[in-house]
Amino acid sequence: MSRTFTAVLSLVVMLMTWGDACAWGQVATTTAPPYAATPARGYAQPTVYALPSAPAQVIPPAPQQPAFNDIDDRVLIQRMDPAVGLAPPSPPPGFNPPPVELLNGTPQPTYPPLAPLDGGRHFEEPPVIGGPTPTSGRATMFERLLADQRNYYSWRTAGMYAGAFGLGAVMANTSIDQHFQNWYQREIGNSGFIHSFKYAGEGVIILPTYFVAMGVGYLFDEQPAGSWIGEWGRRSFRAALVGAPPMLLAQFITGGSRPGERDYNSAWHPFQDVNSVSGHSFMGAIPFLTAAQMVDRPVPKFALYGLSTMTGWSRVNDNAHYLSQIMLGWTMAVAATFAVDDTQRTLGFDVIPMVGNGNQGLIFEWRR
Repeated sequence: MSRTFTAVLSLVVMLMTWGDACAWGQVATTTAPPYAATPARGYAQPTVYALPSAPAQVIPPAPQQPAFNDIDDRVLIQRMDPAVGLAPPSPPPGFNPPPVELLNGTPQPTYPPLAPLDGGRHFEEPPVIGGPTPTSGRATMFERLLADQRNYYSWRTAGMYAGAFGLGAVMANTSIDQHFQNWYQREIGNSGFIHSFKYAGEGVIILPTYFVAMGVGYLFDEQPAGSWIGEWGRRSFRAALVGAPPMLLAQFITGGSRPGERDYNSAWHPFQDVNSVSGHSFMGAIPFLTAAQMVDRPVPKFALYGLSTMTGWSRVNDNAHYLSQIMLGWTMAVAATFAVDDTQRTLGFDVIPMVGNGNQGLIFEWRR
């Protein structure tokens, strides 16, 4: 009996001693809940506590670690409750996170810099498969000119010319042109101010102006005004290159003459003369039409469209062209500038002047 009691008492003492050793010398893992969901994606590792006999103390949570997310391959710092101490999941296989810096003990991600902007165009360009295209920012001037030609020779241009040349034929081959010319010279007469707009249609003046504008844009591309001037020069020059050959061909085919030049006045005589379409009206309208298509506000836009007719008006003022001839030159300039504008809109880049509320500048618009 005494041996049995001694054995039982020894076993109880041994168990008590072993239990104390386990309680103070080891840690256990809780299982409620085993994997608590974090605010970010995935599950956290099990929460770790120490289990002393008395008093119970909670092991402080590990410092916050960046949680990995597959959105833009960026590192998202997970805001966790410090009292919970949930550890974030491990990064996916093969993922190399960017370096993390500590700011006041809190990890902060450092992102790699964005790709450099292409050619100082102020915007990143969309990816181009198979090399540059006429509608990409990397396209050459020649490729853009080809795109302008495709936009110019379209059903829209054909419809514009059908209406304009149809009306011009009626005006030129009847007495309408001559009656209007006689009335203007008799009632209004020559104006020196209107005459000054003639020089906007002189090729020897306006074409070098485009080259100077392109040079300004190249040298001061980072400045809003310089960039706008350069874009205006390039677009105006392209419009002249696109529209001039058809305009010269129309002059030769229709064969009309200037006021007082021949006895048949403005009537069309194919291949007899080259004045049925006013070249001054065509060249002088392009710079104003191009500028009008580059602005968005209605007041300056309509003002520039109105100024685009002034060179043609100067030719009636100087008794150098009939009304139908300046109307045809202006229409062909509209078609050429519309074709260039279509190329630019396909490219997705536009420059819009902004004036108002005490501020002025340019808006660079990128469409995708």
